[in-house]
Amino acid sequence: MFKSIFFGLLLSASMLSAQTESIKLGVLDSGASVSFVQGDNGEWGIDIAGGPAPRIAQSQPV
Repeated sequence: MFKSIFFGLLLSASMLSAQTESIKLGVLDSGASVSFVQGDNGEWGIDIAGGPAPRIAQSQPV
């Protein structure tokens, strides 16, 4: 429950604080960073990059 509330507050604050094309959410235990990325069409996607695994990106993860 606490993680969900914290995640929501973090996401809201990040989105309101700046108009960027990427919002870094955090780093996984493997060292990969997780970010929301905004595409050219204005839609948000997710990007997981770094660490030993290959990069994973999805433009519209719905």
